[in-house]
Amino acid sequence: MDNASHQYFKVYVPNIEAVLSSQTLPNLEALDWEDHVCPSQSCFQTLAYSTIKHLGIFRARIFEDFNLKLLESRTANGWPLRTLYLKFVPSFPSFSETNSSSLWEDVLCLCSRTLEDLTLVSNVDQANDAVTGNDSPKFPRLRRLKIYEPKLKDASTLEALVHDGLRYLDIDIYSGRIHVNFLQRRGNIPSLESFISYSRRDDELPDIFLRSNPQIKTLAFACALPETTIEYRILPVTNFTSLRLAWACSSITNSALQQISLLKSLKQVYLSAGATPQRLHDWPINHDNLRQHLCTLPLLEKMAFRGDIYPTGRGWSPNGTSYYIFSTHYSLNPESAAKWERSHRNRILVEANKYVNAMPALRWMYFGQLLMSVEVHNRPIKRKNGKMMKTWPRSAHMLSEERDDDEGLLNRTFGGFTY
Repeated sequence: MDNASHQYFKVYVPNIEAVLSSQTLPNLEALDWEDHVCPSQSCFQTLAYSTIKHLGIFRARIFEDFNLKLLESRTANGWPLRTLYLKFVPSFPSFSETNSSSLWEDVLCLCSRTLEDLTLVSNVDQANDAVTGNDSPKFPRLRRLKIYEPKLKDASTLEALVHDGLRYLDIDIYSGRIHVNFLQRRGNIPSLESFISYSRRDDELPDIFLRSNPQIKTLAFACALPETTIEYRILPVTNFTSLRLAWACSSITNSALQQISLLKSLKQVYLSAGATPQRLHDWPINHDNLRQHLCTLPLLEKMAFRGDIYPTGRGWSPNGTSYYIFSTHYSLNPESAAKWERSHRNRILVEANKYVNAMPALRWMYFGQLLMSVEVHNRPIKRKNGKMMKTWPRSAHMLSEERDDDEGLLNRTFGGFTY
């Protein structure tokens, strides 16, 4: 064990530092550090003097308190990072008192003048906020901010980062009252276009913030909310082009769909429902009802439904998740499994083509755990008078041979946490 530790910290890490120096790789601009051990203090200092503009530290454990003391020339000029992703996880029990706040403070202060895109992910306790005091740095170029799980002592970090030039804000309100209280009193952010939130209860919903920012175009609530909260506190804001909502019940009411049908500027929508968080699939979806309301949206190009289930040969299953488990049960018999999958795909294609025929702008769909695009076919059709007329019929087309329940693509498209 001692030899392995020596090889890692005394040989491996110094070699990486040497490779990352500006003298060795003078044109290096992007680095993703995916080792679970955080770079050492000396390694961070090497990075600060390098040509790197985009830095990602993923799932790193901190084993020491940081205090980056750089030369005056670097401190004066700053660290010209444009993109920064920091994700820290708790270290082993023997290092439980180590915290990441000093590292946050040093790195954020050094790159504050040039930083454009910042992601902070940490469930490590913060002894202090990352940027505090009267001399806290300004972030004039910061346009995209994602902040998840940090246990902040107060709102000073948020006050420094959430400024009037911000365009994209993705914030984990579920982490604590500090986040939602800050947003409720923050007021208007004139340039803000996208807001992604993880509220789970009524008292976590920043509705005052939403009313103060009617210019928001992209709104996403990644966690399920009560239907009354959605209908009376979210949907009355009517200026969205992208909307993601999840109902904490097994259906979406007609009144909510009616409100969505009035959002004529919508270009993409992602809806999900589920009676309990433990059941990922217990929404007995009614496509006819959804089509009736969504077909009135003239600009809608993308739509996704998640949690949807369909009747089996014995009707609706009391445990909705079992609809997709059928294919797992059939996996012992490959022929039966393939038959089930074909039946499911055909069912979804039928519904998808009904959407295509009813919604001229539609070009992308996801439901039934299947991703689909809309194909346009250029072919002549003979009219009754015998003349050949060119038309462009449209139809749904499967983009994958297999079902996919991974939320990664949906989060990237509609807003939500991505690693």
